[in-house]
Amino acid sequence: MALQSMSLLYVEDDKQTHEQMEMLLNDEVKEFYQAYDGEEGLTVYKNKRPDIILTDINMPKLDGLEMSKIIKSMDTNQEIVIISAFHDRTTLMNAINLKIDGFVMKPISDIDILLDKLEKIASDIQNKREVQKLRERLEFAFQNTNYGLWDQDFITGQIYYGHNFMGILGYDGCSDLKSDEIERYMHPNDIKYFQNTLEFAKTNKNTSYEVEYRLKHHDDKYIWVRDRGTILYTDKNNIKRIIGTISDITKEKLDKEMLEQQAHNDSLTKIPNRFLFEERLNNAILSSQESGKSVALMYMDLDGFKSINDTWGHESGDEVLRKVALQISSIIRASDTVARIGGDEFAIIVTELNDTEFLSKFAQKIIDEISKPVIFKKNELIVSCSIGISTYPKDAKSRDQFIRNADKAMYKA
Repeated sequence: MALQSMSLLYVEDDKQTHEQMEMLLNDEVKEFYQAYDGEEGLTVYKNKRPDIILTDINMPKLDGLEMSKIIKSMDTNQEIVIISAFHDRTTLMNAINLKIDGFVMKPISDIDILLDKLEKIASDIQNKREVQKLRERLEFAFQNTNYGLWDQDFITGQIYYGHNFMGILGYDGCSDLKSDEIERYMHPNDIKYFQNTLEFAKTNKNTSYEVEYRLKHHDDKYIWVRDRGTILYTDKNNIKRIIGTISDITKEKLDKEMLEQQAHNDSLTKIPNRFLFEERLNNAILSSQESGKSVALMYMDLDGFKSINDTWGHESGDEVLRKVALQISSIIRASDTVARIGGDEFAIIVTELNDTEFLSKFAQKIIDEISKPVIFKKNELIVSCSIGISTYPKDAKSRDQFIRNADKAMYKA
């Protein structure tokens, strides 16, 4: 019985009732304290700090609600049960507004009702203390690590964020928030993803999960975190609690993005390289097969590029290549791709073609744009280009044939 490990303060101005309650409760609790008015109750509370307070309302000097208001202002978690003969709505609403934890009407016809209520409160207190001890142990374990603790009670909706958690976000101390307030930290685009991860875990009765998402830092920038959690279920297989940890993986994410950028893009021009070009070409062919629309592949080679390199050096050639990449990128649509596939060779994938008539005009536009001088150290560098065009599925039935035809057309040009 949780109640037997609790201390209780009973506040009541009627001595006969005091004697009856002492006789009923003295053996049910660990410590039984008494006070005969609100002021005395306040003094006993400050000296003894009981786990539960059981108080009447109508008392001299200081009534039970006023005493409760003062105590709640000192400790919002203090458990208080009102026991009174008052039936009016105003008194009840005042008690609710004070967040009183229980309300028992006089006269008490069945002592078991009171004991059951007190036992439930005692069990809640015990559970809170066990959770607090667990949090303290976990906080101690994580205090010198890059892991931040969070703990959500799905029954009360309360979420606890530990010191390290708030520290990762640039705040001092821990925080208790309601479940809907987590949205003020989480990136709007990641909320549904996070919820879906938990829902998937719940549906499959998983006891753990791992997910990555973004949280807003104190400086208003988002950081990436990896969240690993343990899920606790009720007897009815509903989630009752999640205890999780987050770690800051922003640098890891940025490093990964940089590696992907380097793997898929040309280091000089920053446009897609051959690897990404082939990947997008495969996707374009698959899309064409599904939609029935054509795809065009344009192979392009710079004319006069070697002489620029020989005359002005590789630095001048690099400037020309960067300029050409920018020029083509400014012409093509967002759905198209320009890639550097060799030294001075480029390829352009034009997707979603209803007809191919405009391709010659499009190619001429590229030729005209590239023929514009490139200024390098006050010198005008001029190149032209040759373009070969192949379409799928009209000119080719396979990917390799598609590429060969574009390449042959370029050399023919």
